[in-house]
Amino acid sequence: IPENSSTVDFVSHNAQNAKRATMQRSRSLQSINKVLEQKQKDLEEYNSKQKGHVPHYLIERKDHWRKEAEERLRNTPDPDTPPGHTMMPESQRLETLKNLKE
Repeated sequence: IPENSSTVDFVSHNAQNAKRATMQRSRSLQSINKVLEQKQKDLEEYNSKQKGHVPHYLIERKDHWRKEAEERLRNTPDPDTPPGHTMMPESQRLETLKNLKE
């Protein structure tokens, strides 16, 4: 800057300084960008490894419910069987018939 301030064109001087100056981003904007990049990376990792995977406890619970339903069906009385009677296994029924024929 020249000594004599009356002859200096401050507008052009400031314009030249503005052209040369690099744009400085705030620290918070840089940290926001880093956080967003990390979040995007975490999301991609989640999508590739874990998304759509059924948790183990849900698989176990579903299996438990299925077993309970099967047990309930086995324990329900047969509507064709008269009250007070029980259904014999086939092998026991055949053995009893054989004994009765003798």
